[in-house]
Amino acid sequence: MGIITGYLSLILLLLILAKFVSNRCKSRKANAFFMKIHKYAVFGFLLMSMIHFALVLPVLDTRATMITVSGIAIVIVGIILTIVCHVMKDHKKELPYHRFFSLLILILTLVHIVFYYIDFGNYQSAINTTTVASVDLSIIEDGDYI
Repeated sequence: MGIITGYLSLILLLLILAKFVSNRCKSRKANAFFMKIHKYAVFGFLLMSMIHFALVLPVLDTRATMITVSGIAIVIVGIILTIVCHVMKDHKKELPYHRFFSLLILILTLVHIVFYYIDFGNYQSAINTTTVASVDLSIIEDGDYI
């Protein structure tokens, strides 16, 4: 279930980033649409990221440290960004912070994804090279084994 919430978080982040792209492309209709869903997508992203973290908590000790660190940092920076955007009422003063924290979330997400796929590749290699030796059942006593 953790992988599904991770992908859902990524989809919501892409929806959030689509606002930036539509603004840069000067697409008024797309920009207006993404502006309407921006707050909902941000809330969904933060919520889904926290759910993702809760679901992967049992396997964190088996994952690369950078996956955990970058994931936690994404949520923390997202919360800071949300607080900054709601505390600052002057849009011109807020915009540099908004862009900085948004870029930081994007970079952290890329780091998170890259380290996840490296870690997953290492896991698959370990599984493929694991062998189980034959067990000589003639030397094992009869009985119930749990």
